[in-house]
Amino acid sequence: MADIDKLTGMVMQMPEKRDELPDEDRLMSIIKSQADLITLTNPESNQDSLYNEDALEETSRAIQHRFGIQMDLGSMFVADDYEPWLSERQGEIVPYYWERYRKVLLKKGFPPKVVSTLNTITDNIVEHLEDPQKEGS
Repeated sequence: MADIDKLTGMVMQMPEKRDELPDEDRLMSIIKSQADLITLTNPESNQDSLYNEDALEETSRAIQHRFGIQMDLGSMFVADDYEPWLSERQGEIVPYYWERYRKVLLKKGFPPKVVSTLNTITDNIVEHLEDPQKEGS
């Protein structure tokens, strides 16, 4: 029996640009290769493939649907004495926890554009907090 959710999850975790949908041929190629991988690593499989054309098309539609979901940045109040600092030091900061969290969100099925927007919103919030390396209180 084809597990569409498992296949969709594996494709969504592929190391391609996850905030843009690949063209149809590339997407189907990725889906087929991941379906073959699942079939090869499935001990109960005695078939050539667990995934027929209908299952592959359903997976493609599910992925296209996820890429269509987005969220807005929202709005923010800015203090009068606000001084930007994060963008200047972005290269010094190792996003260890964010990268782990991003992978969890994508694995749980969050749409890539939503995860990307969440990253931008988080950076905006941190940018508007006081610089932790600033002299004084």
